[in-house]
Amino acid sequence: MNLFRRRSSSPTILILGAGERAGHLYKEIVEPKPRAQSPILGFVPLEEQDSVIPENLILHCKETLMQLAKRMKVSEIVVVQDHPAQKSPVQQLLNCKLAGIQLSDVDSFLKRVRGRSNLQENKFGSSLTIFDRFHWR
Repeated sequence: MNLFRRRSSSPTILILGAGERAGHLYKEIVEPKPRAQSPILGFVPLEEQDSVIPENLILHCKETLMQLAKRMKVSEIVVVQDHPAQKSPVQQLLNCKLAGIQLSDVDSFLKRVRGRSNLQENKFGSSLTIFDRFHWR
């Protein structure tokens, strides 16, 4: 899967988080490629999180995550927490999942993009496991 070609069927990705771990993702995935080729639409900071992302990529919004995702036609949200106790908008993420938007944690996303896993980066495992196992019957 080539994440850096824009086509109508290409993924459009929103990063939820703008801290240290999001900064590593930015340096590896976004910074090396021209902006027009990146599927990453922007970064939404989590509550009480210092941003290390360039200001032009930060999405400051007063709308809900779901409204933002619909307006920007997001196909995937990657959640990037700097530590496990950091709050994430679980209800808003669940609403996005129910609307058909794929949710990923940063470790799963990077593994998919790179085609390999770096065990040293997986600091505290996935907090989104419940979302991947939630299906309507």
